[in-house]
Amino acid sequence: MNPANQKGTARPVRRIIKRLDRDGFVVADTDGSKHDVRTVSISAGEGETLRKWVSSENAKQTVEIGLGYGVSALYICEGLIRNANFG
Repeated sequence: MNPANQKGTARPVRRIIKRLDRDGFVVADTDGSKHDVRTVSISAGEGETLRKWVSSENAKQTVEIGLGYGVSALYICEGLIRNANFG
């Protein structure tokens, strides 16, 4: 991957993270119901710490076992993408 484009590829993930932080809910595809993610997910501060940790460790692969809405996985993926440590 071209290093000049690395950060650009993380933009869609960052947009989702910002929307979740701003709105605090996801909408179910099945019935359109709203689900509050703030009660079960990590905070924005914890997510940023997680993303920075992935970057500082220069992780090539991660394992995330979540039980909520994938918020922590978004931060992990953003860290991997920003470091160009994917597939």
